[in-house]
Amino acid sequence: MKTKKIILAVLFLIYTGMAPAQDRSGRNLLDGLVAQFQQMKEKGSGGFAVVDGFLQDLMASAKSARTEKKIDPPFFKRYVRMLQVLKLAIVSADYDREGILNSLIQAEIDRFVADVSGIEPGKPGAGIALVADAVSEEIINLYMTLDCMGKRDELRRKFNGGEVGRK
Repeated sequence: MKTKKIILAVLFLIYTGMAPAQDRSGRNLLDGLVAQFQQMKEKGSGGFAVVDGFLQDLMASAKSARTEKKIDPPFFKRYVRMLQVLKLAIVSADYDREGILNSLIQAEIDRFVADVSGIEPGKPGAGIALVADAVSEEIINLYMTLDCMGKRDELRRKFNGGEVGRK
């Protein structure tokens, strides 16, 4: 049993060492987001301060990865949009006592849900479950995007008659 664990650990290290920088950086960003929510779920904790704090940290990491060209602009844009929606979902009543931003927040959240899941949300405020499902779906989509990064050049060659660059 120990041997299997060691072999799996070595294979994992080899895989992560061979993965392109974007793949590793993108996965680290996604893993960080998932880990934070899992931790909150297990502890039953959360709240504006906790969620806002880790969203700020994740955004700083994403900006750094983009600046260092460890993630590409499309991945960055989709990841940031997901963080934006999560941030909008936690805007506190203390911050916006009179609900001035409610319609703008709801419209952006609804647009994200529709873009990711294809589901047009119903009435305003209907279903945090739809938002959670859309965020989960986008995380999966981004993981799949990273999984397929190596196939991009192959597909471009196929579509461009042997050339790798975009036409």
